[in-house]
Order: sequence, then structure tokens, then C-alpha cells
Amino acid sequence: MPFLKYMPDVSITIDGSRQNDLEDAVVEVLVDDALDGLSMLRLTIFDKPDDTTLKYKWLDSSQLDPAAGKEISVSLNYVESTEKASEPLFKGFITAISPNFQSDGIFSITIEGYDHSYRLQKIYTKSSFDKIDDYSKIVRTLASNAGIGIGIVDSTGTIPKTSISIDSEQSDYLFIRKLAERYGYYFYVRNNKIYFLNPAGIPSKPIDLKWGSDITSFHPRMSASQVVTSVTVFGPSQERSKESVTGKATIDDIRSNEPEKKSGAKRLSSGRLGPVDVRIHSYQASSNSEAAAIAKGIMYQANSSFIEGECQCIGNPAIRACSDVRISGLMSEFDGIYRVKRARHALNNDGYITTLDLMRGGA
Repeated sequence: MPFLKYMPDVSITIDGSRQNDLEDAVVEVLVDDALDGLSMLRLTIFDKPDDTTLKYKWLDSSQLDPAAGKEISVSLNYVESTEKASEPLFKGFITAISPNFQSDGIFSITIEGYDHSYRLQKIYTKSSFDKIDDYSKIVRTLASNAGIGIGIVDSTGTIPKTSISIDSEQSDYLFIRKLAERYGYYFYVRNNKIYFLNPAGIPSKPIDLKWGSDITSFHPRMSASQVVTSVTVFGPSQERSKESVTGKATIDDIRSNEPEKKSGAKRLSSGRLGPVDVRIHSYQASSNSEAAAIAKGIMYQANSSFIEGECQCIGNPAIRACSDVRISGLMSEFDGIYRVKRARHALNNDGYITTLDLMRGGA
């Protein structure tokens, strides 16, 4: 990738206005992008009092007031790159500032922010949705109520029309998070758009990372402790007039990005420890098909843990949580396609480094 040859460059906007002076004051940038939580920004800048007024330029600026609800956008690229990122690395709200007063006169401020799903954490909806035949419709409604646009919201599958009540004791964010966990879906908000994704339906467009050029360190771990070969879900029907429901998922329900390689589940099924068949009785479902969808989600999550690892590479703003990366050059079975669970982008005196938490084996 040619842009890796150039000096890193940071671009900052607040409420849509470019902040050149703020960019010049930047000491450190950290963007933490994760599948299982809010994306976070930590931006550290130098500040000093004006020689005449003795007022600090940024500490006393309304631009950084956490109570003002300012929207901040941060992009990382390379100065002479022709491959600029198509969207900011972080877009969200300024939620906190932490000044650091030092006796030697060096003064800095750390600016913290969260992505737009922060708003979903502040809304506690108490409502009943009538004649719902797909839970994704509730996800769309809650996002719209929070002023969040629709990125991709996958269907959870058709269910018999029913009324769904939301308890006001949990935030809308927690409701969607639990729904994602129920089906084994990914849930995140990026660039003020919500993503509620079935992992099996995500097309793989892996970004190449090569050992010895892009990658500076890689620490994988292969473990069969969580891998299963089938999942059967038993539970009471949500409709009291019906009997219990049953749904099952097997190895054949797990799509592979690398058909030529044996998944952890297939390897386990032919080894001394397998097969491992899990039976779960704690889920309530509306139908056998919904129970099967839940079983597939559990199956996917369990098998995604077959190979996990931490990879550190030269900073690459194109790699985000939910991206796929293809690792090569290790000359072992640890070469292959991994999904990014978490991406931490750090720009400081040591340069621009991206650290990835990776998983492989379930998609």
C-alpha cells in the first residue's frame, strides 16, 4: 500500500468546521473502535496561556465544552497519500476534558469522546410495538428516535406477528445490544449510522497484512475450549397456546471465508474431543425457525474463538472493527483471513500504529 510510505496527518472538525489550530496542537490521538461497545476518542493537545490576557486558548474555549454537545470528527491519513479514507476514523460527541497542570509549565488537555450510540445510552424507551414480525424494525425505530441514520440493519428473520414491550429500566442501547447477542449479530454505530449485522451475510473483502512489511508483531492463540459442533435450543413458546419450540444449528450452518481450510468445528468433530453437541434450555422463542436462528448465532460466536490474537501493524485507517484482514508471510496455519473485533489507532511521538484484536474460525 503506497500511502504507508508517507508521514501521518490528522484532520479535525468540530460541528463541521475544520480546526487547523487544534490540529497543530495535537500531541496524541487514540481511537478505540470495537464491536462490543462504543467507539472512543482520546485526543491530547498542548495549550498555553496568552501572553497578554493570560487566558488559555483551548481550556477556556466553548468549542471543547463537554456540556455543549459538540460533534467532533477525526481523520488519520498520510500526507502524500492518494488513498484517503472515505470517512472519518471517529465521529461523535465531546464528552469530557481533562487538563493536566504541570509545575514545569507544560500544560496539556485530554479531550474524550464517544460515537453517536452514546445517545442511545441516554434514552430509556417505554413502549409497546404491535404486530412486529421482525425485530430489526424495532432497531430501526430506536435509531431514528435517537437521530441516528440507517447504515445496514439485517433482518432477524420473520417471526409470527406479536407485540413487543420495551422496559424503561434499560437503555435503548442495552436493548439493541441484548438483541444482537441473542442472534449472534454485530451492533455498532459509525459515522452516525447504525449497523446491525448478521455475520454470515457480511461479504469478505480482506485487507492484506504481510509479516515483515505491514505487521510488526502478532500473537495468536489456537484453542478448542469454546468450539462446538452443534447447538440445539429448546424453550417455551412466546405464545402460551403453543408447545415448546426447538431449533438446531450444525457445522453446515457455518459459512467459511476459506473453504479450503478446515474450521475448528470440523477439526474437533474428527478428533478425540469431538463431537461437542450443546443443548440449551433457557431461550424463549416464537417459533422453531427463530429457535434455529438463535442456535446459529450461538454456534457462530462459539466457533469464532478457535483462533484469536493481537496484531500490531503500521497505522492503517482503513482497518476498522468488523473489517477482515488477510495475514500472510507466517508460513504456517496462522496465515489466513481474520475478522477484526477491535481496532486501536494510536498516533504519537512513536508514529502511527494500529493494534488489532482478531478472531477466526466462525465465518
